[in-house]
Amino acid sequence: MIRELRAFGGWLLFAVYVYAAYHLAVLPLAWTDGFAGLAVAAAGTVGLLGLAPAEARRRGIAFAFLVLFADRALAATGLYPAAARVALAALVIGLTVLVGRAAGRLPAPALLALAAAAALSTAIDRPDAKLLGRFLPPVRTPALYGAGTIDYFPLFLDPDHPGRVVTFGNREEVPPEGKEAKDAAETGGDAGPEGEATRLALARLAPERLYVYAFDTEGGTFRRVAVPDAEVARWFEKLRNDFPGYPFFTVEDDGTLRPLVTRDAWAETLFDFGRTFGALLRLDALHLRRPIAAPDVGGPFAGLRLTGEALEGTFDGRPFRLPTDATAVVGRFSLGGEAALVLQGRSLEIAVFPKGGAPQVSHRLSPASIPDIYASEVIPVQFSDGPALLLSFPTDSPERAKIVRPEPDGSWRLLFEATDPLFRFEDVRYDGAQAVLLALAPGRLSGYPQRLLGEYIYENGRLVRLWQAPTSLINVRYLPGPNGTWRLVATEYPNHRLVLLTPHPLPVGAMIAAATGLIAVGLLVRRLRDGRVPQDLTPDRSAQDGSAFRRRAGAVGLSAAVLSAALLAGAAFPVVLRSAPSARPPGVLPSVAAAGADGGAPAANLPAAGEPALDLSAEQAPGAGRAGAAGPATGAPEAEAPIEGAGTETPAARALVDARAAFRAALAGSEGEGADRFQVVGYTRNSVHKRKTTSMVSGAVVRPERLFGGMRLAGTPYRYYRSGDVCYLWTARTEWVPLPPADPPALFRSLEALMPEFAAAERLPDGDVLGLPAKVYRIRVNGETLFRLAGIAPDDAAFRAFAALPATITVKLLDDPARIGEIEGRWLVPVPGAGYALQEVFFRFFHYGDPSIAIRPPEDIERYLAP
Repeated sequence: MIRELRAFGGWLLFAVYVYAAYHLAVLPLAWTDGFAGLAVAAAGTVGLLGLAPAEARRRGIAFAFLVLFADRALAATGLYPAAARVALAALVIGLTVLVGRAAGRLPAPALLALAAAAALSTAIDRPDAKLLGRFLPPVRTPALYGAGTIDYFPLFLDPDHPGRVVTFGNREEVPPEGKEAKDAAETGGDAGPEGEATRLALARLAPERLYVYAFDTEGGTFRRVAVPDAEVARWFEKLRNDFPGYPFFTVEDDGTLRPLVTRDAWAETLFDFGRTFGALLRLDALHLRRPIAAPDVGGPFAGLRLTGEALEGTFDGRPFRLPTDATAVVGRFSLGGEAALVLQGRSLEIAVFPKGGAPQVSHRLSPASIPDIYASEVIPVQFSDGPALLLSFPTDSPERAKIVRPEPDGSWRLLFEATDPLFRFEDVRYDGAQAVLLALAPGRLSGYPQRLLGEYIYENGRLVRLWQAPTSLINVRYLPGPNGTWRLVATEYPNHRLVLLTPHPLPVGAMIAAATGLIAVGLLVRRLRDGRVPQDLTPDRSAQDGSAFRRRAGAVGLSAAVLSAALLAGAAFPVVLRSAPSARPPGVLPSVAAAGADGGAPAANLPAAGEPALDLSAEQAPGAGRAGAAGPATGAPEAEAPIEGAGTETPAARALVDARAAFRAALAGSEGEGADRFQVVGYTRNSVHKRKTTSMVSGAVVRPERLFGGMRLAGTPYRYYRSGDVCYLWTARTEWVPLPPADPPALFRSLEALMPEFAAAERLPDGDVLGLPAKVYRIRVNGETLFRLAGIAPDDAAFRAFAALPATITVKLLDDPARIGEIEGRWLVPVPGAGYALQEVFFRFFHYGDPSIAIRPPEDIERYLAP
């Protein structure tokens, strides 16, 4: 009995070793060091297997494989309800034991240890296991938001209450997924107009109330605390300036998340291809009507307000007005001992406030230096040798994260540039005078890279990595603790949960290496003991056994050498590869000159009215390589690609041609004979820093009266159906509901408003649409033209602000017969409180006249309507 218990304990310890080595050594080596890391892990495995006797080797391989198989299979059971999860877990463990007995020939103690290890692995969520090398098991809140109609919410630290984090949600106040409203709609379906109206409101997109969720994190847990009414408005203002769901949603003073469109109205807009451009701009104008409120940066600054033309406020009690087109105040800065502010608009500016003089813009980093500077997220940092700015860019931008420093002569020095576009800075803390940078880096072995959270310090043009841990969290922030300690708090999306990570001091890597060494020593001793040369055999037999012993000893020695080399390489990797070099050597960036004598930027350096903030003249054709562009075979969105024209040289100006005849012929062909039916895919995309909000359509049109689209608005799918005056809308919460009659979409007819602009079009290199040759033209228009496409009169100040907004529209025109193949528009708009946003509209039209395109009659929809 004692022998069986010892065997059971040994197998169980081996299972724990396999689990820990896989999650905390093998996978991190692969993620951080790529194939080199895998080679080290493979060498270590080969070395251990070479030391093991043949019978133990077979059993060890079978046991380790089954431990990892059970771990993976049990993690998959988490997708099912609780009752089914228990049954599936029992099934997985039972099958694992049976396979171990039948195929692996494992003894009874090993089978019991295998079952026990599989059961114990369920105590740790599989995604959390890879964090245990650096942190204690993560602590999570419940899901804080359940409606599913919006993207992630921001995360803030409360400066007045150390250790308190603030975010937003409504899960405690509103049942999950709007259950009460859905039940009321379903039970009211038989009650007549009231029930039908409730379902219609749900389907069309109704306002919903958000609440401030504040949590104290003392003791390493989340404890929700009440927020005084006087502070609630301040937090909702911060949420509004983060622009969740921009431009389709706005946040009101009481926390109501109010949609500015309905699903059916936006579906009709997406089928009115010219109107979409101006309708998107109209939503921007609605946001611009709100005053641009600057954040409270504290210190000597008070009452900051951005007007779109200047920054106003008080400094040390004295009022000031600084000319700038910035629409966001990033934060306070210190430059040469003087107080300063970092401002962001189409350019990044530093405004210095001398104690005895007028404020002035001392540094400006324009799109001429960094084309996507308007989209960067900026973190001021104070290194031991001076201040600098950390710049991070959206994942679809070709720009890489940078560290730049403003120089006394008004220029900018590049201190560091990441080698991968997915690298981004998250936060900064200070260990004495040493700045420690928190950043997310991509892993090396994945089609969609695993993000690696890590700490870095800057040294002589390089980032030195202190540690890394794989995670898919967003909005990661340092949470200061007592006595210089720290924790991390982050958002888990799309679950809308907060996660608290507390570091532990255990050297997990060294512990796994030591365990590997102990196992190797035990195997080596056993192998040598079992392979002794017998002393009582004949001379011939002794010679044969001696030769076998020498071969065995040689194999053991080689295995030991391989294992030792693997352990040494694994120990050296964090030292040798922890230094991340800059993609470019440090040097001076091209820069716009410093301030003028009036305290503001000189007129020659300010963008002229209507001047584009970045080059929108891409060599690529519309939709080519763009995120959300349709793939050639299915019409499904392709993977995201770099923003066109960013980071490249501006193409030489092309001769303008009169393309009105070609455009007129394509419009006529798209509306005429042989084009009675077609398919369309398209999207609108709004990028504000790393936040992206899209609407998409994938549908078909059968003239004269039917159209159908699978739509998506701000991440939520729905369907729109129209046959003559009969319209229906489907959502997952409401199923099909009838809509009130509405005018039919104009399809291509609204594009006729562009005809005058094609009198001076750029002729680009020929392209294709799904393999069909096409001529490509680009026109440069302004906001007034986009409004004209939508039939909107700029009748107030907010609309008139966009009248001179520069934009480009690119079309691909098919030949024989002439039709419109693709159309794409791009422009930048000011976003009050957030800088500038890049907006894109794209449509692709194909399969004109294909008889296989058919849309079912209304009767097929009506059978699904509620009685």
